Amino acid sequence: MQHLYAQGIVEPTTRQRICSFGTIFLGQALLIRKRIFDGMNKLLLAGLLLLLAAPAWAQRPRVFTTYFDTTRTKKREVYRALVGADTVMEGPYKRFYRTGKLEVQTSYRGGKPDSAYVEFFETGQRRLEVTFKEGQRQGPFRTFYPTGKVAQEGSYVDDQPTGSIKMYHPSGELKLETTLDRGQPSGVVRQVYASGKPQVEMTYKDGQPNGVVRTYFPNGQLQSEGAYRNGLLAGGYKTWYSNGQLETEVTMDNTGRGTMRTYYPTGKLRTEGNYVPATAATRQVTNQLGDDLTKRAQQLAPGTANLEGAVKTYYEDGKLKSTQNYKAGLLTGLSRYFYPSGKPEQEVVYSNAAKDRKVTVFFEEGGVKEEQEFKNTQRNGTWRTFFPNSKQVQRKETYLNGRLVGEQTTYFPTGQVQRKLTYEGGKAVGTEQEFYQSGKLRNETTWKAGLKSGPYRQLREDGTLEVQGQFRNNRETGVWSYFGPDGKAVSEKKTFRNGQVVAPGTK
Repeated sequence: MQHLYAQGIVEPTTRQRICSFGTIFLGQALLIRKRIFDGMNKLLLAGLLLLLAAPAWAQRPRVFTTYFDTTRTKKREVYRALVGADTVMEGPYKRFYRTGKLEVQTSYRGGKPDSAYVEFFETGQRRLEVTFKEGQRQGPFRTFYPTGKVAQEGSYVDDQPTGSIKMYHPSGELKLETTLDRGQPSGVVRQVYASGKPQVEMTYKDGQPNGVVRTYFPNGQLQSEGAYRNGLLAGGYKTWYSNGQLETEVTMDNTGRGTMRTYYPTGKLRTEGNYVPATAATRQVTNQLGDDLTKRAQQLAPGTANLEGAVKTYYEDGKLKSTQNYKAGLLTGLSRYFYPSGKPEQEVVYSNAAKDRKVTVFFEEGGVKEEQEFKNTQRNGTWRTFFPNSKQVQRKETYLNGRLVGEQTTYFPTGQVQRKLTYEGGKAVGTEQEFYQSGKLRNETTWKAGLKSGPYRQLREDGTLEVQGQFRNNRETGVWSYFGPDGKAVSEKKTFRNGQVVAPGTK
């Protein structure tokens, strides 16, 4: 289906709505372990290693301070550690912003965090609060918006979020509510708009979406509906426009085979094709506080079935827009695209899992307009464009791995060369030549590494010199001479600096 989007056949909103279950869960503030251990232990390491080398005297507490700067004027951390054969963190720990404001406050016991852990915004407002006991998170936690309103709240049991988890809008209204069982989502997940109207309704079992899933527009209109089984879409789904008009309809049998249809807002058929089952990678939600549970469901939807065989798309008036062929969800073989008049617009031959393709573009009145080739999704080989109502090439160029190489040549309708320029690795180099239709040289420009740099001269069709100068970094530079009809007598001189004319007498 992704190729329908790429070709502009199915609008991005269709894909988003197929299972657009929001961007929700609990990613913003609860990276607690990372903040504690990255923020503290990395900076403690150097000091602790030095302590380990000290004599094994009786343990005694010492205060350590780390700094942001080498002049030791801006404190970063202040903490205590017991110095002895086994040096361990013991007692209060504080981390500061560069401004000197407190960022983190907690306490260690026996080398493990064992107290309330609190983070602050630079304003002094609390950002996060949770309790550690013997190195594990236990009990309630809360995160806050800078305004002081609660962003999310829940509880830990033995370092695993467990029980009810709630997330709130900045205005304070409930945004999402679900239940976690030893870190795994379990039961109903509900997300609501700030207005209180439902946005997402879905159910998790064993860490995977299971059962009916529904999403809603802000006006309360149903946006999408489907069903999941063990994290995979099962039994088809539907999506709607905000006015209630059906947008997408996918039907599936127990084997995962079925049909797909999409519609315009007017209700006219837009796309039709077939689905077959496909392997979809799934995983347990083990980092539930960093996972967006409703987004996970959205990501699963496109991978649960593949387009297979012929797919047709239509203009809103019912005329055929394209015919394509899919295998295991990838374009393959010949695809045809048509103008609204019914005339051929493009023919594309796909291969190598749709990474390679040869494209022929047609004028609506008939005849080839362009010939293109891609390899591994990059421009490759010889590209040609043609004049209307003619087989005469207008421009010819060669690509390698997406970059222009060799000579790029443009032609007059008569077939006479109009311009020649050489490329290396996508950049113009050497002497560019432009010609009159008579074949006489018109001008020569020097290029280096993709920039005009060096001598330039322009000739009249009779061969006499008309203009002579220099370029530097794509701009005129130095003295430019303009010649009379004989090509010898200088009629005018101009001095340029960085492409601008310098007034006489200017240094």
